[in-house]
Amino acid sequence: MNQQTLKKEYTFEGRGLHTGHYAHLTICPASENHGITFLRTDVGVEIPALASKVTRTDRSTTITEGEVSVITIEHLLSALTGLGVDNALIKVDNDEVPILDGSAETYVRAIAPDGLRVQSAPRRYVEIKEEIEVRDEKTGSWVKLTPSDHFSLELTVDFGSKVLGVQNCSWDERSDYVGQIAPCRTFCFFHELEYLASLGLVKGGDVDNAIVIVEHPVSEEQIGKMCSLFGQPRLSVTEQGYLSNITLHFPNECGRHKMLDLIGDIRLVGGYPKAHVSAYKPGHKINSTAAKAVLSNRYKIMTTIHPLATVSPKAKLGENVEIGPYAYIDENVEIGDNCKIYPHATILPYVKMGSGCSVFPGAVVGAEPQDLKFEGEVTYVEIGNNVTIRECATINRGTKASGKGVTRIGNDTLIMSYVHVAHDCHVGNHCILVSYVGIAGETDVDDWAIIGGSTVVHQFSHIGTHAMVGGGSAVNKDIPPYAICGRSPICFAGVNLVGLRRRGFESDTIRTIKDIYDTIYYQGYNVSDACAKVEAGFPQSVERDTILNFIRNSKRGIVRADDLRSSKG
Repeated sequence: MNQQTLKKEYTFEGRGLHTGHYAHLTICPASENHGITFLRTDVGVEIPALASKVTRTDRSTTITEGEVSVITIEHLLSALTGLGVDNALIKVDNDEVPILDGSAETYVRAIAPDGLRVQSAPRRYVEIKEEIEVRDEKTGSWVKLTPSDHFSLELTVDFGSKVLGVQNCSWDERSDYVGQIAPCRTFCFFHELEYLASLGLVKGGDVDNAIVIVEHPVSEEQIGKMCSLFGQPRLSVTEQGYLSNITLHFPNECGRHKMLDLIGDIRLVGGYPKAHVSAYKPGHKINSTAAKAVLSNRYKIMTTIHPLATVSPKAKLGENVEIGPYAYIDENVEIGDNCKIYPHATILPYVKMGSGCSVFPGAVVGAEPQDLKFEGEVTYVEIGNNVTIRECATINRGTKASGKGVTRIGNDTLIMSYVHVAHDCHVGNHCILVSYVGIAGETDVDDWAIIGGSTVVHQFSHIGTHAMVGGGSAVNKDIPPYAICGRSPICFAGVNLVGLRRRGFESDTIRTIKDIYDTIYYQGYNVSDACAKVEAGFPQSVERDTILNFIRNSKRGIVRADDLRSSKG
């Protein structure tokens, strides 16, 4: 089976269950071998969905990178797993995933009708070589993973509750997730609510996104306090022992929700495990502990180093890294999971490389900068996830004199053969640098930019997001966002219509971008007056503000207009 991703982006919004924080969340397609990652767009930090990143498991699962966290990831991870998604980038602008209706149904009902895009790479299953079992002696909970030819799960839930009783549930990757697991909502006991609220949890919960089990007799006053806490009208207790306004989708909906959680938490192994998972009284803590056991050194996918390769013992290599003959990996190098270093590739000190990268023969990453101000200080190259560095490309370290000290390449970027990226350049995500491009020091290339073959870029230049530079150009001015620039000398040649359409921009948005640039370039204004005219004449939007901020902050000035069109205009 091949890997799969989404066909388009899906956006959701709402409050987090535990923080009450309002967030906007967008699930985006991702490239092969990307896996599932969460990008906190408010702070610019990306966190892979891995058990090694789990930091809290009280009532939900939290992953953290540095000081940045994303809370309550399990429902969304479960939905993507149940649908068969291998690769996705999840953008969220606050610290907690919206709880929505407390289940995974909102996600699957949006995504499932469109189907998934099948990718060319085969699915990378997480092989389980021997049985793994983790236990919590205090609670009696346990989770066991047994080698299998496919992913399946079964569980038993026992809270010692006369309302719930003992509930069982099973599911495997070939059965119906959308109808049988996704609709099952989160739940809690009435007597826990005040305690959870005192801990600062369940701030976003209400009777529409949580099943409340009333295990013990409660007074009208207690119910009134709960209604006040959640801003709800007067509620009552049903004969079955649940707070009113809730109709169960299944008699064992709570057990099925535990299955929903277990699927999401086990996905933190980094993919689909070839395992049968059985669990008794599962919860986020023991679920993530089991996932961490899979990721531990004992159960690692082996890294393959050819005997003719030279790899420093001080280099840090991730899982499933393949290093070919005559490759050279120096000390103080970090290489992430699932990378392939081809024969005769060279990675020098102070390089940190993310997961899923490929470095082809003859490429040199991390060489000292070709800058006379460099005095041998420790500086870095940072490579993101799923970056491809083709034959004989070179990427130099940063310099202290620049004030940056790091050359950075973003995620999902393609650097083709014989490209040179000089010291302290920052190349964004999803960029393409075509063969023989040369980028001088301290140049910034924003996300989704494409630079045509044999183009040379002057030091300190800035190339905007979604811009395209024609092949053979000499860039000596800044290239504004969404633009196509080329010819000799280089000039503005229009809006990157094809690129924007391919990336899902609406026709009205593209038309607005075109009208903005008509104002800037072809209506006779100087740059500052044109910006003022655009600000006054076009409604606020991400695209308008991106263009204005780029131009106003340009240090070299933007490229000039097409003289031929200007003379006609």
